[in-house]
Amino acid sequence: MKSLRCFLSPAIVLAIAIVGGAVSPAAGQAMQGSVIAIIDMTKIAQGSKAAKHIRQQSDAHKKKLIADAKAAEDSLRKEGQELKRQRAILSPEAFAKKRREFDRKAAETQRRLVDRERELKTAFEGARRQVFKEIVSIMGVLQQKMGFNIVLRRKQVEFYSPKSLDITDSVVAELNKRLTKVSVKMPK
Repeated sequence: MKSLRCFLSPAIVLAIAIVGGAVSPAAGQAMQGSVIAIIDMTKIAQGSKAAKHIRQQSDAHKKKLIADAKAAEDSLRKEGQELKRQRAILSPEAFAKKRREFDRKAAETQRRLVDRERELKTAFEGARRQVFKEIVSIMGVLQQKMGFNIVLRRKQVEFYSPKSLDITDSVVAELNKRLTKVSVKMPK
């Protein structure tokens, strides 16, 4: 599974609007100065206990899915080889019927594996959204304390930014206090 950063990018813009109070000034009001904070989503994905927990679960489920796919492939391969051996002794109609059954079984197996993969992806996206909601909440608290009104991703300011603008360590520390484990809700 990809790290948190892949789905958080567009969401950061939403969080900025929510947390930073992105409101256009009314007519005649002076625009408030920008106070920028920087966040490194990759570092959060690597350093937070919740993201690590999600990754561990993901790895375990991927390994099981891969093992199940290999077992299904091996079973189908053996069945296909047996069907080839029977071709010489079966009538054309009987062979065609067995071939159709084999093709149906292979297609159903493939469909089942693809469905499981999609279900896994959906379950893990839900867990990552739970972490992101907590990050947004933490950024709201930090915004109140620190007074920033714009949050930029580290990738957006790669060349230069003072360390004092980076809130990543604070977010990770608070996230690790609030959310250490996220159970991925797997479909039945």
